[in-house]
Amino acid sequence: MWKFKPGNNNEWASPDYDDTGWRRVGVPSHWEQQGFPNYNGYAWYRQSFEIKRTKNRKLIFVVGKIDDIDQVFLNGVSIGSTGVFPEKGKETKSYCNTKRAYFIPPYLIRENKENLIAVKVYDLGGNGGIYSGHIGIVTRKEFLNYQQDK
Repeated sequence: MWKFKPGNNNEWASPDYDDTGWRRVGVPSHWEQQGFPNYNGYAWYRQSFEIKRTKNRKLIFVVGKIDDIDQVFLNGVSIGSTGVFPEKGKETKSYCNTKRAYFIPPYLIRENKENLIAVKVYDLGGNGGIYSGHIGIVTRKEFLNYQQDK
């Protein structure tokens, strides 16, 4: 279960932000099926985790498919995004069928301590959220094997 909140506040990327009042949702699944019917726009997901040892390992955060646009943060620092968030008066494009995977810079990982992944999502309409695919942190080797199995 991930912590989830509709709305948009870039402070929510910070590992120091107090998210105790956030709802818990299952991932992957559209947020409409988890108590947020007909919601379109911005929302954030947060998940804490610990990594024991990262030395000499190249890690990738695999986040499946997101409806529609996303930006992913590790410990408050952006590690990747897909699509462009809407600006006033400009159209944006959906990337809901695009699988996401973002390299994790080793210097951002706090070994043997709590780390935080935060995912900012924008839904253009219809269903929204992290809705399909594998989600988690894998080694580069595991990721390449996963890509070859398709």
